[in-house]
Amino acid sequence: MSVKELERYSNMPDLQTAQAGVVAVMNSAAVQLTQNLTHHQQTLLRHLRKHIEMQQESSSEDEK
Repeated sequence: MSVKELERYSNMPDLQTAQAGVVAVMNSAAVQLTQNLTHHQQTLLRHLRKHIEMQQESSSEDEK
């Protein structure tokens, strides 16, 4: 090994740090995937709740 290669090797992170980096990347991808898959469901739920709220307000005004 040359001196340059030894210097580069000595500056590399240890195995646990490298593994933690891989896990962090994989975890962020999983979180992003979950957000993408649930986005439309959450939007639909929010709209349905708003619709119910509006219906309840309308029916309470009709009772008056």
